[in-house]
Amino acid sequence: MIEILNDSNLFLRKTSKRVTHVDDEMHDLIAEMYDAMVAKNGIGLAAIQVGKAKRFFIYEIPERRILEDTENPESGETNNSPGPCDSPGTETDEDVEVECVYSGEYTVCINPRIIAKEGTIIDDEGCLSREGWLAKVERALKITFQAYDLDMKKFERVATGLEARCIQHEIDHLDGILFTDRAKEGTLRLASDDEESEEEQTSSISGESTGGDD
Repeated sequence: MIEILNDSNLFLRKTSKRVTHVDDEMHDLIAEMYDAMVAKNGIGLAAIQVGKAKRFFIYEIPERRILEDTENPESGETNNSPGPCDSPGTETDEDVEVECVYSGEYTVCINPRIIAKEGTIIDDEGCLSREGWLAKVERALKITFQAYDLDMKKFERVATGLEARCIQHEIDHLDGILFTDRAKEGTLRLASDDEESEEEQTSSISGESTGGDD
C-alpha cells in the first residue's frame, strides 16, 4: 500500500507542478492512490500526499451503509449522508455498524482551478495526512471548477456541500496549504474526544452514575 505522508512532513508544503501529459506511470500511481484512499475510508487524495508534487487529485464521495443487524448485511440501509466515510467525528450508536460503499467510479482532477464560489459554511473537516483529527473550517458552499481528465480533456463541474468542501481541501494541498492552516482557532481536536464527550452526555441524560457513590 502506498504511504500517505503525515502533515508534519515538509514535502506537503511544496507547490505542485502542472501536469503536461499522462503516462502509464501516472495511471499506476492513480490506481495506488485510490486503493490507499479507500483503505482509509477517505473521500479525496492529492498526489502531493503520496510524495508526488504533481498538480492533480482524485476523489469519490462514497455511500455509507448502516448495518443495524451486523449478522445480516442485507438488512442495511444505504444513503449518501455524511458519516464515517467522510467525517470521522460523525456520531453513531454503539450497536450500529457503518461501512463505506465505494463504486470505483472516482474522479481524476488534473490541473484544477476554481472559477466561481458562492456562500460560505463552517463545518468539521479532517485529512488523511492527519488521521483522527478534526477542525472547524470555513469553505465556500458552492463552487464551479475546471480540470482535465485522464485523457487531458478539459471539463467543468458545479459542486456543493461535501463535494465542494473536498475539492477545495484537495486544491489547497496542491498549493501547500493544510486544513489546519484554515482551522478556526481552538477547534482542532481528536475525533475520539468528541466521541468521549458524547458518551458522557448520554450517560448524564440517561441518569447513569459517572462518579462515586453518594
